[in-house]
Amino acid sequence: MASFFYGVLPRTAAFQGKNIHDVTYPELAQSILDVDTAGWAESWEVLRKRIIEGFTAIVLQLLQRILKDPVVVMLSSLVTV
Repeated sequence: MASFFYGVLPRTAAFQGKNIHDVTYPELAQSILDVDTAGWAESWEVLRKRIIEGFTAIVLQLLQRILKDPVVVMLSSLVTV
């Protein structure tokens, strides 16, 4: 895995003049898409949506256990682009 992040990705456009700590999540996702040969990589928009849905599901499960009633929670303000 280290060879991927330190060997392949730095050759992509997003990394030109930057190190891995300066690249944004959307840029990182695009870099992975650029070098994906298997067709498994997803765009930042898809990943962002999956992250929000995952955290929302976790929070809802926790709240249901605590409160014993379903509660709807919006987390979109917690994830910034």
